[in-house]
Amino acid sequence: MNITDFEEYFSPRILERGKEYYRNHHVITLDRIEEGYYEAEVEGSQIYTVFVELEENGEISDISCDCPYDWEEFCKHEAAVLYALREQEEYTPFVEEPEQKQTLPEQLAACEKTELIAWMMEYAKENRGFWDYLQLRVSKQLQETEILVILNRTCNRFFSNSITWKELQKTITFLLKSLQDWADDVKKVQAILDIVQLLEMKLEERSCESDWVVYESITDCSDAILNIVQGVINRQDPKTIEAVYQSLLHAFHKDKLSGEHFVFSSLLCLCALPEYRKKLEEFLQYQQAVSTEYERRELAEQQFQILKRYGTPQEQNDFINRHLSNPEYRRMAIQNAIDAGDESTVERLALDGEYENQALPGLLQEWQKCRYHCYHRTGEREKLADVCEALLKGGEPDYYEEWKSLIPFDLKSVKIEQLLKEAPIKVYRKILLAENRVDLMAEACEKDPSDLLLYFSALKCSPFAERATELYKDWIWEEADAAANRSEYAAVCQKLKKFSEDSPIAARVLAQELREKFPRRPAFQDELKKAGF
Repeated sequence: MNITDFEEYFSPRILERGKEYYRNHHVITLDRIEEGYYEAEVEGSQIYTVFVELEENGEISDISCDCPYDWEEFCKHEAAVLYALREQEEYTPFVEEPEQKQTLPEQLAACEKTELIAWMMEYAKENRGFWDYLQLRVSKQLQETEILVILNRTCNRFFSNSITWKELQKTITFLLKSLQDWADDVKKVQAILDIVQLLEMKLEERSCESDWVVYESITDCSDAILNIVQGVINRQDPKTIEAVYQSLLHAFHKDKLSGEHFVFSSLLCLCALPEYRKKLEEFLQYQQAVSTEYERRELAEQQFQILKRYGTPQEQNDFINRHLSNPEYRRMAIQNAIDAGDESTVERLALDGEYENQALPGLLQEWQKCRYHCYHRTGEREKLADVCEALLKGGEPDYYEEWKSLIPFDLKSVKIEQLLKEAPIKVYRKILLAENRVDLMAEACEKDPSDLLLYFSALKCSPFAERATELYKDWIWEEADAAANRSEYAAVCQKLKKFSEDSPIAARVLAQELREKFPRRPAFQDELKKAGF
């Protein structure tokens, strides 16, 4: 395969996708590591690295990509890089540039200033992105309207795949840097808030596989606001502090949930001043009354963040105990009680949680397990047996042996029979195997032959061995008759392989019968061979 004719070796679909990636500038970097060796980065669902080894005559001796695609020999990222490499090398092998040749910076330094300006302006008129770049680099202080216009154009180019995520990130970095020269902190904050609002609006309008870079840029904006707020607090200017607080609160109020991500950290920082802690706590308390259930949980978390940073341990505990309906705070309360060695409170909190969340199996079992560990610590065997039984009835088979060991010997048989009547299927199977209840195993296999996979080893050594073997054979025959593709043939062969673990001779006889019955199913014959028959 040569750099001049590599298209012949790629499938048309991969080639077209690679060409599209190349045209849309997804090849972010392409570097010559040494003579004949190249490394490239390609932007896909994430950044992938492509290595190419090129001989002097253009032959591609090796190419690889670290993406997971393995349906074909080559991927779209490799195709995109080869297109870029062919253009970069202009179809010619590597030639070491003579040392005396001037570099591009040296050549530019030799040009007249007016000539360079004319060239840049000529290109900038044709390329709006370059025009914006020049403005960002040379403008001493951009106005807010100019900042938003540049960002809007850059976002449009990014979401239309005209530029890479690195160019968007670089633009936002320049915009934030240009704000540092502004003297008015309030205007700085408002400008950054407007930048975030524009970014969020663009995310709502369109989306692409590189949305993550927009969210990262919003985080950068959040950090920039936080730095401004810290400076404002240090300067102790009451008017500026109040104006900044009002700007942040307005943004937070417009979108409480989104505001949590980029505004709340700055509001939290302002709570170092007692009057602003009080103001924010009152605002959050009011919002609790006019919000949805989900929003109330988010607001409660923000209230707790204030207390964690600025409140006393008693204030934190009081808040936790007022919000026990939220599982997160119940977990905290239980952990606090454990740390304090207060097992009676652990038990009470867990029991209350079970009562409140009895319709939610996951949470119900979580609180039951809290009691389980509590009784282990206190050594209360009777209560431990009760909670183990509750966990078993909830579908947790791992507690069976411990539960059994806690039951008095004279009650054991009766309690096991009672549990069998109430146990979910996973626990029921666990009990049958643990107690070797082959009678119930045989009964289960009659109803559902797939249970043979679990019970056949036990049944093979029981009075039910002959019937179980007959059932297993009939089941495999039914599955083989119904199978119609390779994956289904493979599933039949896996069942046959499992059968052979306990009945190797019978399994080989059955395999031969299947071969003879289905001679015109080559895929089935192949799967039988793969399975060792």
